[in-house]
Amino acid sequence: MLKTIKAKLTFSIGALGAALLIIGLCGWLALDLAGAKLASIVNDRVVPMEQLKTVSDAYAVSIVDTAWKVRTGQLPWADGQARVTAATTQLHESWSSYAQTKMTADETTLAQGVTATMTGADAAVTKLQTLLGAQDQAGLEAFTAAEMYPAIEPVTDKVSALVNLQITAARADGVAAQRAARLFHILMGTLGLAAAGILAFGFRIVVGGVSRPLQAMTSAMRRLSGGDNSVEFFSGKADRLIPRRRNQLPALFIANQRRADTLLMIDEGVAKAAL
Repeated sequence: MLKTIKAKLTFSIGALGAALLIIGLCGWLALDLAGAKLASIVNDRVVPMEQLKTVSDAYAVSIVDTAWKVRTGQLPWADGQARVTAATTQLHESWSSYAQTKMTADETTLAQGVTATMTGADAAVTKLQTLLGAQDQAGLEAFTAAEMYPAIEPVTDKVSALVNLQITAARADGVAAQRAARLFHILMGTLGLAAAGILAFGFRIVVGGVSRPLQAMTSAMRRLSGGDNSVEFFSGKADRLIPRRRNQLPALFIANQRRADTLLMIDEGVAKAAL
């Protein structure tokens, strides 16, 4: 196997092409995996975090802060009621969008806990809207002092736990992506070294099996054309111009060796006839 120059060069070119193809395939797979991981982090982690932040801010800022501002006279009753209504609509839209995202088992459990506590929070918000609509100062003071926080804080606490889970999951996805990238780097580096070795092998075949023998044959032909009919195209006699290597340009070498041998026999015959 691989005894001829043609076979060796064919193997070298084929192996080099295969190595380059695999390197390209690995690069494509690495880019595809990186794109999929990035899309997963954005769609399954970053976007849900934004939605959860909207829910948390709607309760903690838009509703709770508005209730206190109306109670202390910093905000008119009608404006306060409009803000609470808008915040309620916004938080439920965000929560509904979040509930449709891809969730892990732990995330599903926490989300179910949020949904359960939102029932009490929604009841408290409905009461707050009633108080704001009636402009009931005493009722608002009692509500903000005793009822508001016990109803809303469980929701914001569980939402915070969901946000922390999203951060942890995003970090884990990032680590997995880095691990996959390192694996592909090692694989591509190994294949690159293999390709370099194959290229060196092919170069050695071209130089050692083709270029050098042709140069030696050129030198021998010059000697032959100059009248030196004793030139040897193969090793084994006094002149070691070309190493004897099987299946390396044999036909051309043999033809020239026969020519040299014929001319040498003619020279010897002429010399004997002259005696």
